[in-house]
Amino acid sequence: MNKQTLEWSKFPTVSAGINYVYSYEKDRYALNSKSWQGSWSIGINASLPLDVFLPNSSIDSQISTSKENLNKYLLQKESYEKSLFNTVKSHLLDLEYNKDLLENQKINFQIAEENFKLAKKQKELGRINKLDFITSEIAYIQARNDYENAYYNYYISLAKIERMIE
Repeated sequence: MNKQTLEWSKFPTVSAGINYVYSYEKDRYALNSKSWQGSWSIGINASLPLDVFLPNSSIDSQISTSKENLNKYLLQKESYEKSLFNTVKSHLLDLEYNKDLLENQKINFQIAEENFKLAKKQKELGRINKLDFITSEIAYIQARNDYENAYYNYYISLAKIERMIE
């Protein structure tokens, strides 16, 4: 029950009713005769709840339970709002971090690609040995993998934000 309903149940109540009944019965004034008879009834009812005068009554306990449930709901709502705010903030920070990482990995990849192209030319000219060329190729492949991984993480971050919006 809600609090207002419980509060109102503490007050005295008065009710009244009027009833008119029309029935086919034996006539009081004639022998062996039936006729339609009408009758009126009026009733008045008053009640005074005793819970008001008793300490720790059931109404008071129901009101306090209602207040506790409301407070519990408000705390849960506040907790959910904070959790949602923190989740959104976390996803936005991840997106920003992954965007910066993607830009950095792109630059690293371009540098590694240029170094690998130079190492190819130097190998063709015989200026570097095979070990240095392989080291340059491994650095190029690693930079490409790091760039692709950063690209993947950036789009995963975007997808998380789009999923929250939907």
